[in-house]
Amino acid sequence: MKHKILVVTSNTDHRFLLTVLLTEYGFIVDAPEDLSLCRKLFEENEYHKVVLDYDYKSKNNRLFCSYLDSHHELHKSVLIQANTDDDDLACKVFEQGGRFLNKPYETEELMYAMQ
Repeated sequence: MKHKILVVTSNTDHRFLLTVLLTEYGFIVDAPEDLSLCRKLFEENEYHKVVLDYDYKSKNNRLFCSYLDSHHELHKSVLIQANTDDDDLACKVFEQGGRFLNKPYETEELMYAMQ
């Protein structure tokens, strides 16, 4: 059975690279360009993991992270972050059992986090 992944990122290039990489590893990937669709997709589908490329400048990215936190769904998250300006979110992800990756990350690290 292939696992379904939701990729949440405002970065077009990273969205493309994550989609290609995860697909090559056998995952089914939803990666909407419009981040306002993430909540609807999450509610309508059963995702194995949510890959969050956190961007504090993106309102829709922040809103979706808040939604996951308030519904205690960060345990399904793999948070990818270039800087650690939002330690609060990283702590919440850890507390709920999610994974955290710093950029740049290795493919092996990402695949390990997908387990």
